[in-house]
Amino acid sequence: MLVGIALSAMAACNAFTGDAYRTGPALIVFYRDTATIAAPDTVVRGEDFAVSIRTFGGGCTRETVRADVSVTGSLAEIKPLNRTRNASVCTSDLLYLEHNVRVRFNVAGRVVLRVIGEQSGPSTGGANWPAVLERSIVVR
Repeated sequence: MLVGIALSAMAACNAFTGDAYRTGPALIVFYRDTATIAAPDTVVRGEDFAVSIRTFGGGCTRETVRADVSVTGSLAEIKPLNRTRNASVCTSDLLYLEHNVRVRFNVAGRVVLRVIGEQSGPSTGGANWPAVLERSIVVR
């Protein structure tokens, strides 16, 4: 009986507070620091290669969810997403959260890896705003 009451109370609480977590764009610019985009300088056309993006977390953001990848011609757009706990109080630490994806270009020449996320810092007034980072590589 006590377990049933506790479960009912938890369900009612969730109905008032909503989901405990949200998924959103990763923080790729934090004050004067930017996320790192690790990838080979040169890759082979038609072959997958690894790309790693180190984004910023901490506080209520402590884990990655996924990174969406879209390749069109000589442009790969990578949108890393992190999971953030909905809470009024969070720790005040800084973490690095690693997103790993595979990318393939079917064209030769100079191509662009474009990472789309958010930025936070003194110029954003405490709010997060859209941000883009790019890295060029060569496809042979």
